[in-house]
Amino acid sequence: MSERMLLENLARLPLSVRRVYAGEGELTSAAEVYCQPRERSLGLEACEGCADYAGLVLELDGQRKYVLCHRLNPETARGLRPAVSPIARRLPVDHPSPGDRTPVSQIMTADVVCVREDLSLTALTTLLLERNVSGAPVVDADGRPIGVVSKSDLLRRDGVPGCVAEVMTPMSFVLHPEASVSQAAALMAFEGVHRLLVVSDDGKVIGLVSSLDVMRWLGRLDGYLTPA
Repeated sequence: MSERMLLENLARLPLSVRRVYAGEGELTSAAEVYCQPRERSLGLEACEGCADYAGLVLELDGQRKYVLCHRLNPETARGLRPAVSPIARRLPVDHPSPGDRTPVSQIMTADVVCVREDLSLTALTTLLLERNVSGAPVVDADGRPIGVVSKSDLLRRDGVPGCVAEVMTPMSFVLHPEASVSQAAALMAFEGVHRLLVVSDDGKVIGLVSSLDVMRWLGRLDGYLTPA
């Protein structure tokens, strides 16, 4: 059997990376994957120690990494029932759209920069500029979201020294990775926000989906070229 055929007979489980900056910029990171047979999230180290682990694969566009698993072949994986979405459907439809059939895990950013509430505002400013992002999730010691902080929060502070806890918004909107792209779009529109956190079954941040991610996906769906 060829290498290509072997890969086609393995399940691909999305790998997520959470990078957390704390204090004066100390960095810790965690790589996690949602194990479908066990129905819970595992650290990559635990996954690598499993007899069904078959390695890592990088998508052709270089944007996403997946863990290859022997336990589930693609047909079995497709037959799994997804976890219940936190957003209930309001209006019934006869034929679900591609947006309602596509989980946010397929379009989200899976390498997420997070910060702790004790990070200094000076370090936060440097981080946002270096990463070219407008904000970041604020997480606790276990990687669970406790708020968000943005460039706007820094501007309102007007250069006064302090830490993230003093300026962050102690509230964030979250989705399960199996929530649909349509649900993400509806929640962003309803709440007037441009970003949503994606959390694992145990509440830890594993991704981030933005309005730009949704627009990029829509363009690609109809064959238009969009930047990665």
